[in-house]
Amino acid sequence: MAAAVAASFPDGTRFTPPRGGMFFWIELPPEVSSSALFDAALEDGIRIMPGTVFSNTRRFDHFIRLSCPSADLDRTEEAVRRVGRLAARMAAHAPTR
Repeated sequence: MAAAVAASFPDGTRFTPPRGGMFFWIELPPEVSSSALFDAALEDGIRIMPGTVFSNTRRFDHFIRLSCPSADLDRTEEAVRRVGRLAARMAAHAPTR
């Protein structure tokens, strides 16, 4: 999963692979909204948790949480790659600051 995140998500993405448990906390580039990524991923049949659900502020708007279930690793890794490509497209089309 860590390799799929590293290979598929846009430049500027940061994460630390979990030492235990089954969740990745991923910091996206600031121009990628986790809420918009949630909507795009859901349209593609993938569920992620936008960072905004973990705070009453917009502090985590460019963070997402991914689950890493062990049931079907190949399918999970492909879903992670698809989410990464969606995030990369959003980063590439974001207005420059």
